[in-house]
Amino acid sequence: MPNSKRLVVHTVGSDIVASSRVRAAPVVEYAKHAGWHVARFEGGLRSSALATFGALRHAPDVLYVQKVALPRLLFYLASLRASRTVFDLDDAIYFGYPGESGERRMRKRVRMQARLSDVVTTSSPLIKRDLEALGISPSSIVVFAGPAPQVQGPRLQRGTQILWLGSPSTFANIAPLVDRLHRDCPRWHLRIVGAPFDSTQGADGPTFQRWTPDVQREALAMARIGLMPLVRGKWEDRKAAYKVLEYLAEGIVPVVEDVPALHALLNQDELDLCVRVISQDWTAAVQQAWVLPTNDSWIERRNRLFDRLSRQRYSRLVLGKS
Repeated sequence: MPNSKRLVVHTVGSDIVASSRVRAAPVVEYAKHAGWHVARFEGGLRSSALATFGALRHAPDVLYVQKVALPRLLFYLASLRASRTVFDLDDAIYFGYPGESGERRMRKRVRMQARLSDVVTTSSPLIKRDLEALGISPSSIVVFAGPAPQVQGPRLQRGTQILWLGSPSTFANIAPLVDRLHRDCPRWHLRIVGAPFDSTQGADGPTFQRWTPDVQREALAMARIGLMPLVRGKWEDRKAAYKVLEYLAEGIVPVVEDVPALHALLNQDELDLCVRVISQDWTAAVQQAWVLPTNDSWIERRNRLFDRLSRQRYSRLVLGKS
């Protein structure tokens, strides 16, 4: 298709990851369906060099860099050849994971990459505020907390388990609550997916499992309640609360901390799709969520949220389509 538009994508890795979403996937799918020629590169420095070479060679209509801060020279060269440059910035790239070094060097790279981009997409208004403080024009920054996952069909029967879905890097958020929830909610099985180990603590005890796509899929099918505890901090406050969307897609009621990440994701009239934890009383919140009806009204509001944060809307934002 010699006359088709061209998209060059550089992203952190494959679409199947345990601890975070890769927002490049829906953009690539949308562009290919629309007849664009797409070149996608994943990974570290070698992929950065290949992506830069691809941009220099093809002069793409859109250069989309997602979840990666490229070496400054490579990004500068690539951006010169692109008609439109989009940089998707999330918490892990901007701050690094807790305890990680090199924040100042990364901050300089992010500032340069944001300034050279026509559009910077991010998932949190707090990150937008940080970018503005670095001198990035507010008009070039777009907050988009999606894209939401695919909504599953209506359930014939609600699940029977309480699920925490996470990763070893966030396991410390749920670990202090396990014994309390197991003690106070003995009727319901507690399942921890994304633990750093596999273990079942007795016939009625909580189940701990390492994350795999199959384990996640099966656990979501069995769950009735989804837990999302978050501690407060500069990294956590800027997270996208994406697990809430994963739970809602399956008709699962999220039980969540009332933190900035939740308000960045949901509008005021969408907050009652979840049960928010008051005064750290997780037991009361779980009990409230257990009887919360996921009826037609709940499903309708969930669907409106997912339409607002749809894959199509995000793809059109990146590709510059109205």
